[in-house]
Amino acid sequence: MTKIIAVTGATGSQGGGVVNVMKNTAGWKVRAITRNPGSDAAKKLSDEGIEVVQADMDDEESLKKAFEGVHAVYAVTNWWEQLFRGHGPDESGEIEEKHGMNIARAAAAQPTLEHYLWSTTPSAKRVFAGEHVTPHMDYKANVDARIKSELPELAAKTTYLYFGYYPQNMAFFPSSSPSRCRTQKTTCRS
Repeated sequence: MTKIIAVTGATGSQGGGVVNVMKNTAGWKVRAITRNPGSDAAKKLSDEGIEVVQADMDDEESLKKAFEGVHAVYAVTNWWEQLFRGHGPDESGEIEEKHGMNIARAAAAQPTLEHYLWSTTPSAKRVFAGEHVTPHMDYKANVDARIKSELPELAAKTTYLYFGYYPQNMAFFPSSSPSRCRTQKTTCRS
């Protein structure tokens, strides 16, 4: 029996990477979830024979429909997208938390679901006892806690994935590019 994995963010870096691996994995069929099935990236997936389904992370019902009959869901959200649209750091986090919970609830509603893969990060605020607040990490971690407390049956099927920093981020955020530093009264320069 062929199983279906739904991948959110299927036209982005992380979701696209999952699609590229899973499309060649025996026994699995990919359902690429995108808000814009008419985009060039979505059309390319469709041309490769991948099922492309429209759903909006703001619309839980559209996600439920997109997840019908799936055995696994790969869920990723994007705090940065909201920030680049002009929202502030906390507002971007609130939107990301809403998206994360909409995806989680939609997945939990599927009787066929066997595995939920949630791309997340640890909360800097919690790890460093409030000393460091990092919204793009903290709000994802809020979703972790809420899945565990509000959706315990889903939590039992969930793998919480913690990925490292993407090297391509250095192209978008030059301040995070490697710099040359000396120890002992450190002097740093790019």
